[in-house]
Amino acid sequence: MKNLKYYPFERNRYFYGKLLTADDFQAEQQYMNNKRRMGNRFLHGCGVVCGLNVEKADGESVALESGVALDFAGREIVVDQPVKKRLASIEGYDEEKAAAGLLYLCIEYTEENRNPVRDASGTGTEYGKIGETFRLYLTDREPEGCVPGNGLCYEEKKTVFWQDGVRVSQILPRYVRRGDELTLTVDVENISQKQPIRFTYELELEGLSCGNKTVLEVSFDENLYERKRHYEIPYTLTAKGSQDRRGRVRLRPGSIKTGWRSASSGSRTEGSEDNCPAAAGMDVPMAGRNIGTVDIVDGDIGRTLRADFHNGAMEDMIRDTYRQSIYLAAIRLTRSGTAAVIEEVEQVPFGQYVDSGMMFSLMNRVLDWRVDRLEQQVKPLIQEKKEEASCPEEDGRQAQPPKAASGTVVFDLESGCVAGRRFFSDEIVHGLGPGKVRVMLGEEYESEGDDYILYGAGDIFDDESGPLRARLAARVDIARGTLVIGVKLREPVFGGQLRVHWLALQDENEDENAQEEEPRLFLRPDTAYLNPGESCYFEPVTYGMSDSRVRFAAKGGGTADAAGRYTAPEIPGVYEVEAESAAYPGLKASAFVVVREPEDR
Repeated sequence: MKNLKYYPFERNRYFYGKLLTADDFQAEQQYMNNKRRMGNRFLHGCGVVCGLNVEKADGESVALESGVALDFAGREIVVDQPVKKRLASIEGYDEEKAAAGLLYLCIEYTEENRNPVRDASGTGTEYGKIGETFRLYLTDREPEGCVPGNGLCYEEKKTVFWQDGVRVSQILPRYVRRGDELTLTVDVENISQKQPIRFTYELELEGLSCGNKTVLEVSFDENLYERKRHYEIPYTLTAKGSQDRRGRVRLRPGSIKTGWRSASSGSRTEGSEDNCPAAAGMDVPMAGRNIGTVDIVDGDIGRTLRADFHNGAMEDMIRDTYRQSIYLAAIRLTRSGTAAVIEEVEQVPFGQYVDSGMMFSLMNRVLDWRVDRLEQQVKPLIQEKKEEASCPEEDGRQAQPPKAASGTVVFDLESGCVAGRRFFSDEIVHGLGPGKVRVMLGEEYESEGDDYILYGAGDIFDDESGPLRARLAARVDIARGTLVIGVKLREPVFGGQLRVHWLALQDENEDENAQEEEPRLFLRPDTAYLNPGESCYFEPVTYGMSDSRVRFAAKGGGTADAAGRYTAPEIPGVYEVEAESAAYPGLKASAFVVVREPEDR
């Protein structure tokens, strides 16, 4: 099946007396193979499914474990037995390429004729079987175009220049909300350069800014870092609040300046892309070319990413099937006399993996464990802050019972909803009038024929058919006397309904005594769980204060604006958000943010 087209689909129609030829049986095989390949490509993707680890066997050889991969056309690549090969015996090996210090080991699908037999005439030879096998080869070139991997839809990586065993690339997110910050990461690889390296270049920013500047100067001096092969230098950019729908990063012509000792000639290299000869091995983008693009969106990034993925034309997904390979390893070499010796092997350098449903399930369990661990770290801090808050003394007056209202909201869940999907109810008039109310939410579910309503954490009860793994929240509009209920899924669902019962309570004594109480200040929520770079709002809750204005500050990491919007840093951990009363200096309240570790890519 060397053909790379999936369609049009056409299958045999059988009837008694039909004459079957070799073409009919070949069409039968082609129909079934094309159906399977198209399902592989569109439902699972392409890359390593399992196994296929590459290890250094000795200084001159590598060992490939058995495993399975799907190629760019959805064909299965199966290595059923471990393979050990000398690097010099692998197709594509070249001494000049090896001297540069980096080679990629690739694998691709291929077929071979087997079982030769005499043809019907008895004078020729035909082959009775076709063997589906694989081809290994070495190259010094990166994949062309987009590389389907876990980060393909989220970030973009492009090479700025590659010279004398030094490669400089840039990583830029594909999406950013208007007005938000994003991180441009400069990725520096010192592949084979023995001397300390340094370079500078300038980037022209369109639709983006660094501070208030539209030109970013990137500089690197290896003498200022602990010596290693790989460095990542982050730069913080901001998506402008203009009407630009796309931010672009362009390399300013003539701005690349480098300085190090050439590995090939032994002479010191001082120059730019304008005066470095091609023989020096410098690969520089065309002057003024885009080396980074980010879509600036106004809505939710997750929804935009999902819509772009599903709305992509089928032709765009399959147009690069020809001669695309799976990059199994990056092999770094060093010189030993006149020979190239394997120093290090990096697995699947471009993230070409196929993640199965089992893998997603395992990662969700790991993520839950990480969240539980962070919760245990933050609980003592929350308790300490609560103990610091003073409680008002009872004044002896008869307390009035709180008013109550309740209701039920039914959410229709679409088939195929992924984890993280959000649903919101319409605005609900709770009937208690304007003012502060407290809301309790419970999820209705059925287990072993009995109906239950769950309030709180669902993982405490060991019901086999327990509640949906979802987070519930309610937002109350104090002035309008309304509320909105939101649901965030913690696991994929396949349709159905979610019934949420709500109970709203209003305590009249709270409003009557508000001015008589000692001033108190709290933040809601007291704990928030975010991914790196995500944002949420903290609401100040005041008692006994006629002026409820506060000033927000982020401690330990992240940023907080005047409206209480906190943006998490890129580093996981536990951070504090502090609010200080504008009318009562020294009156402060704190909340904590647990920034989760991102899932492995």
